[in-house]
Amino acid sequence: MSDSEDAVQRGVTKSSRTKPLYLAVVIMLAIIGFVHISQATSATSSNSKPTGPPYAFSYTCCAASVVNTVYHPGQTIVIHWSSSRYSLDGSRAATITLSMGLSGPFRTVASLKHDSIGAHPQLGRTTANAAPIHLRNNVPESPVSRIQIPKDAAPGYYNMTMKTGNKVLWESGASVIRIASAKQ
Repeated sequence: MSDSEDAVQRGVTKSSRTKPLYLAVVIMLAIIGFVHISQATSATSSNSKPTGPPYAFSYTCCAASVVNTVYHPGQTIVIHWSSSRYSLDGSRAATITLSMGLSGPFRTVASLKHDSIGAHPQLGRTTANAAPIHLRNNVPESPVSRIQIPKDAAPGYYNMTMKTGNKVLWESGASVIRIASAKQ
């Protein structure tokens, strides 16, 4: 009997001997592929940036504690700007400027509002400004402005103005603060 006839009698053929080997190779390749894919996914997810649109930040001020404090000549007003995140929606990041100013004194809040509103606002005889802050709107920051109240500032109500923006678009606002007589 030939070897092939003997194998047929035993029920073993060449193709039946290669099936387990073929199946083992396929399983091993699948395991290697799975391990490779899971390693690539974990490496990508640990090094990737957060998904979603690019974000930018706008800034506002002032906390109630800044406005509700009574100041004195020579004191420094410290203003912590608050940030809000928004989607850039296709816009480009830009450099923005944060500005603060102080003008007064005014005898009453009504006279301050009357003189400070309109096309040609009247400044008080005492003014002070914080150094402008320039920053990128796509980088989160915690900016702080400082306004040094002049030592000769008279008591009264002062208009504290704030302005944020870039070359094209500006937003502004104001708050009323009070400066009392110099501390004795």
